[in-house]
Formats: sequence, C-alpha cells, structure tokens
Amino acid sequence: MINDIPRRSKTLLLQSAVILPLIASGVAHAAPEIATVDGTLAAGSTLTIEGTGFGSKSRPQPALWDTTDNQADVYSSVSNGAPIPTGQNYPFTSTNQDVYLERGTNDRSRYDGDSMRYVTRGNGALSNPTALGGNSPPTDIREIYVRYWSRFERTPLDSGSNASHKFMRVWTGSGDDLRISWTQKQLTVNNRNAGGTSAKTVWEDWTGDPNAWNLHEFWINADRGLIVASVNGDEYIRFQDSDSRYLARNHPTGLRIAQIGWNPSHGTSSIANQTQWISDIYIDTTPARVLISDQPRWSSVTHSEILIPSSWSDSEISVDFEPKSLSETPNEDLYLYVVNPDGVANSRGYALSCPSCPSAPGSLQAN
Repeated sequence: MINDIPRRSKTLLLQSAVILPLIASGVAHAAPEIATVDGTLAAGSTLTIEGTGFGSKSRPQPALWDTTDNQADVYSSVSNGAPIPTGQNYPFTSTNQDVYLERGTNDRSRYDGDSMRYVTRGNGALSNPTALGGNSPPTDIREIYVRYWSRFERTPLDSGSNASHKFMRVWTGSGDDLRISWTQKQLTVNNRNAGGTSAKTVWEDWTGDPNAWNLHEFWINADRGLIVASVNGDEYIRFQDSDSRYLARNHPTGLRIAQIGWNPSHGTSSIANQTQWISDIYIDTTPARVLISDQPRWSSVTHSEILIPSSWSDSEISVDFEPKSLSETPNEDLYLYVVNPDGVANSRGYALSCPSCPSAPGSLQAN
C-alpha cells in the first residue's frame, strides 16, 4: 500500500546520501484520525466518516473510476472478446495495440458479481485517459495516483532475459521530454532534457503472484520529485529526485498516462505473449483516498478495496460502501483507512463489524 512512510527496508532512495523532506512546501497535514463512522454495512450504502487530518480534496471523486462493469452503457455495443472503442466519448482516448472486453462471470472474475474486465493478449495497453486530457493534459497535472488490479496467466518475470516488459508508462509531451517506465524488473526515469546522464534506474523485481489478481499502485508527484510503486501493499520501489533534474522542473505538458497494461520489449517469448486481465482502474491527481482492508494495521495491509467519496473535507468524508472481494470473507472484521493528500494514512484501522457485508446492514461501531 503506497504510504509516505516507508514500510520495508528494501525501499530505495536514489542518491541516498541526500535525504530530502518528502512533504512539499506549505503546511503538511497531520496523520488522519477517524473518530466516528455512521451508516450501514450494505453494498451501495453511504458511510459518513468524521475525524481530523483528512486534508482537502477539491474534487471528491477520482478523475477516473473504471470498474469495467460501470462502463456497461459505454461498451453496450461491444461483444465478448471484441476490441474496445477509444476516443473522447470513452474512458481512454487510445490503446497500444488492441485491448479486448471480456464479458461474463467466470473463474477470472475478481469477485462475486464481477461481470466484465479488460483483456490484453501480448502487446496491449490502455492509453491517455480522457479524464486527464487524453494525450494533451494541462500543465498543472504534476501529480498522479493510479491503482488497478491485474492478473497475468504466467509470471511477468522473464528470467535469464534482458527484456523490460512495461506495466505502466508516464510521459510528458510526446515522450521526448520525460519518460517513466515501470517494468517487471525496474523503474526507469528518463529525462531527455536533464543534461548529463539522462536516465536513472531502480532495479527491483515485481513481487506479485502469477495467475492471481494483484493490486498495482503507482504514485508520482513531480513537485516533490517522488515516485512510489507498490504491488499488493508491498512498497518495493521508491525514487527520490534529489537534484531536481528529472521530475521537479517545468515540463511542456502535464503528466500523462501513456500506458496501463502490458508492453513487452519483444514479442518472441511465452511471457511476452501472455494474456493479462485488468479491472477496477482508479486514477486521480492526488493520493488522497479511502479504503477498507481485512488488516487492523496499515503496515500489514496487502489486500484492500477502494471506497469512492461523494464529499470530502478535512474533518468529514462521505463514501459509497462497496466491499467487493472483501465481502467474500464473512465473519471477519473490516478496517477503514483514510489517506490524506500527503500520502499518509491512519496507522490503525477503524474497525467495522462486517459479517457478510452485502446483506448485513447495521450500525457501525469502533473497535
């Protein structure tokens, strides 16, 4: 789970001899504290969270919340297995090769009721979300937080190969300025206008599970010179631009998501040509968010579901309660977390009693 406090010693800091403060100029927010939660524990209900340190969020909802299922009207004419359409009237303005729509509840469904998902076969990726301006985002987009669920039929790790197969790419301009690539074995930050050495690389292998759903998270804040990548709560890559030559400078456009998916550097291996399923894509221009987990401590969170807010202030947030895969663990408590705009969460989850959440409404109580 991406958090502004490193959760494991393997987290890397480039040029670690110079440790810069990770809070941008201005007043940093205190860590969130949840005092009360009102509502019913039923899918589709509204929960009201009161407390302190939530920070501000000018637009409560994310820039894009694409569960695929909630795009049923948009994709109404797309048959099972057909390529998805793109453009200004769709969630993404383009794709890198074809991305397909898989319909139906099957063994690849991420949770009960999951009836649609994106599919890539070999080289395929979703590109340039419409909500962020497509391939011409405004220059004030200098921070992006992305989380999405991904399932590969085989491991994406290509042992014995020098190939770099990309999960995500974030660019500015047409890619001739800043290029960031998150691959199965590294994070590379390439600034072609940096002067001197043009690229920095953090070498770390992907830590997910093959043929299972894995939560991918990626947070970049250009003003803070910060990039964090996480898989299933394992914050295993951290880049800090300590000399401000790469991220913390002016760019010709805002940050744009050039790819979410699978872009192998060559197409000859079985790993490069494998199938990937993608679901529940959440994109915003701030890491501020609300989520639930089955773990009582933030440091132990590996599996979480995002809750979409309808209102947000420093002391009160309203969210839609959708436990999704976490409703499949009946008789287990769920724990609520608020992450503020600095990327800091409450360290101890607020306990929600949740036996069989979708059909068990009731008054919420703190643990």
